[in-house]
Amino acid sequence: MFSESQVFNSCLNRKISIDKNGEIKNCPSMQTSFGNILKTSLLSVVNDENFKKKWAIGKDKIDICKDCEFRYICTDCRAYLKDSQNIFSKPLKCNYDPYTAKWESIEKNKVTISH
Repeated sequence: MFSESQVFNSCLNRKISIDKNGEIKNCPSMQTSFGNILKTSLLSVVNDENFKKKWAIGKDKIDICKDCEFRYICTDCRAYLKDSQNIFSKPLKCNYDPYTAKWESIEKNKVTISH
């Protein structure tokens, strides 16, 4: 995982999910669907450049994470971001501040879902 995290997203790289409604997504928690399993082939989805885009969002590209000493050993949730409009935003569920080396209360974070 450490080596993979240096280049790729530690959670989404080479993964495909199907939610309870049959929607094909990078992650079941994400809103963007790439088709329904009843009508869309998995091969067509994994060959879709828009689907594979999130695979390459490694920690060195993510705001704040790129400065964190733990970036290659933690998982990265792209479904819940501090700023849902910025695909390079820090994961919402991370409560560590690498600039102060302090852990914050996770309750401070409000939930926003990435598209």
